[in-house]
Amino acid sequence: MGGPALPKVLLPNNMTVREDSPGIAKIAYSQVVDYFEHPDGGFPASRFRDGMVVFDAGMNLGLFSLECLRRAKEKGMACTVFGFEPIPATYACAKANLTDNGFIGDGATKQRSVPINAGCGETAGRVTFTHLPGWSM
Repeated sequence: MGGPALPKVLLPNNMTVREDSPGIAKIAYSQVVDYFEHPDGGFPASRFRDGMVVFDAGMNLGLFSLECLRRAKEKGMACTVFGFEPIPATYACAKANLTDNGFIGDGATKQRSVPINAGCGETAGRVTFTHLPGWSM
């Protein structure tokens, strides 16, 4: 990833992740869990299917990808998550989180992630992002 080692944080689901902004992992994790468990929609367990493919557009630290893969693993289901993150430093952090938790590499078989260092959108082109290390989410 280059630069100093990123701090690791233990999340309530017992996964350890790296974060590139102090405190951001727990804030983002609570938002992800709220999405999965929201009573009026979200992504409840009943919508999981064996072999499902998920697109995580704007992967940030990879927490949505991690939660999809963790929940699929709990159910013994195959799942592939394609995660898009255009900011190189944030992409590196997300990729490290997915690797550290066994969803990239030799151990990743039924549940795996394919991180992509690019954005995705309706049209092809280039855009400029403002990234403030230590502050951006």
